[in-house]
Amino acid sequence: MTLEIWVTFVSVVFIFAIIPGPTVILVLGQAISHGKRSVLPLVSGVLLGDFVAMTLSLIGLGAVLATSATLFLILKWFGVGYLVYLGIKTWRELPEHSLPTMTASTMSTSNMFRSSFLVTALNPKDIVFCGLLASVC
Repeated sequence: MTLEIWVTFVSVVFIFAIIPGPTVILVLGQAISHGKRSVLPLVSGVLLGDFVAMTLSLIGLGAVLATSATLFLILKWFGVGYLVYLGIKTWRELPEHSLPTMTASTMSTSNMFRSSFLVTALNPKDIVFCGLLASVC
């Protein structure tokens, strides 16, 4: 690998790493809303989602998405629809007025896990990035 390719790769990785995506926003929102009990299901969902994204990318989906604008757009709009669904669902929740305890919430740990898994696994940026990473290494 030449120095120019390595510097470009490191620059892209740095930019991708500092831009908060839908996963970071979801995890922050859920952690603020649900406190400590949300940590394990959210982190587990993100880890499994990243594993699925890496696996899909390594079997060729990252290359297909990088070359097919139509498939990339379809996956991106599916993810947008899911995020809109989560936003509307959160917007319609009745607020809890019990400030001393953060455990009073209506979202179960399985729902938190599923949400973080789906948002992470279906993030097209992650799938394409893992594909680019696999092709460079």
